[in-house]
Amino acid sequence: MNDETLDIPDVPRIVLYGNNILREECVLVKENENIDGILAEMMATMYSLGGIGLAAPQIGELKSIIIWDNDWVKSKKKYENINVMVNPKIIEESKEEIPMLEACLSLPGLEGVVYRPRKILVEYETANRDKKREEFLDVDTRVILHEIDHLSGKLFIDRLSPRDRSEIVNQLVMLRQVQKKKQALSV
Repeated sequence: MNDETLDIPDVPRIVLYGNNILREECVLVKENENIDGILAEMMATMYSLGGIGLAAPQIGELKSIIIWDNDWVKSKKKYENINVMVNPKIIEESKEEIPMLEACLSLPGLEGVVYRPRKILVEYETANRDKKREEFLDVDTRVILHEIDHLSGKLFIDRLSPRDRSEIVNQLVMLRQVQKKKQALSV
């Protein structure tokens, strides 16, 4: 991203559960492709909806881009600690897994315990398209893996135990119905 003032949208756009785009595979961002507008919209959406991470498909863009900021909820300082990964690829995962409660802006009101590796090694490009290889731990690992799942059409509910998933089936049906009504109104 360049240092110029970004055009931040006033109204966030979030794709909700039930929209097929959340189950699609993202394409890699091309080398010279301008993604500043997508990043601006992702950041505005994430912050305005109170999230700590977001993937491009959640705003309707099938691009391999994720963002996160674990610090802003406590510090109340938006845009200061934003992390961007373009075309992220997991190189290694630790065998040690830890359980933690997860939620998702595309599945409002739902949460569940998901086991994920404690540590990962990721290759990715920055917003400026510099190539990096970096190791992450604990909460960063969890958020990164959650968002990378979105890039391949997976949701955190796919990783719940069968028992936990059966407990939220009614909520999933309701979310899907809301999405269908939303799509019908936009036609």
